[in-house]
Amino acid sequence: MTGRLLVACCLVWLATGSTRGQTPDDPLTLVTPQDRRPLPTVRFDGRRLVAVSELATPFGLTITDMRQPGRLTLMREDRIIVLTANEGLVSVAGQLVALASPSLERDGNWYVPIDFIGRALTLVLDEPLELRPRSGLVLLGAVRVPQVVARYQRAGRRSRLRLMITPQTEHVIEQNADRLLITFDADALDLVLRDMRPDALVADIRAMDGSPVLAVELRDGFGSFSATTEPALGGAVELIIDLQPRPVSTTRAAPSPTPP
Repeated sequence: MTGRLLVACCLVWLATGSTRGQTPDDPLTLVTPQDRRPLPTVRFDGRRLVAVSELATPFGLTITDMRQPGRLTLMREDRIIVLTANEGLVSVAGQLVALASPSLERDGNWYVPIDFIGRALTLVLDEPLELRPRSGLVLLGAVRVPQVVARYQRAGRRSRLRLMITPQTEHVIEQNADRLLITFDADALDLVLRDMRPDALVADIRAMDGSPVLAVELRDGFGSFSATTEPALGGAVELIIDLQPRPVSTTRAAPSPTPP
């Protein structure tokens, strides 16, 4: 019985040992002029990686048959990328490119750190490619994705929402029931939300999924708003939205009639 148990434990270890330390992570979002799609990522021992197989179709890569132990060759048209397992350097069209962590091979599957997208793939593509690690966005082609840094401030009974928009982007503000909708002339938004604390006027600030719209969720205490813009450095513009509370009723009860 002990021998059988030992064999069973060995089989379990062989089946799971190669994926030990691997867990799913939040996907990246690939934004193109045509659509948005997720790029799944995983974590190996604290490192965020993406499978090479997930990159092949969206970026036109071909995984060649020129396989050697510990080495993988990719092609895009006549440009060659060579990965070496457990090495932080990759060869891209004849250039050596340093990555944040080594490439990994597990059970025939290859993984690269996400910065492979911004450092290596850009050298073999004919169209713009940008990785924004903080927001998890991958921008491919002629897409417009402004960064919007939002700060919500409270002064007395008034509140102010400051949006630093880089680069300057046309936008429209509409009030729709219990929210303000700020629609940008863009393909997507890169939202940075700082120090958001709900209060009597605003419950939340968020980017709408799949659209270049920022939603400001309002509370019953909200009354009205006004907006101004100011130019900023680096081709940016600051949109300032002042939010006013609902007026407090000052109606007083009529005095009792004077007895005759």
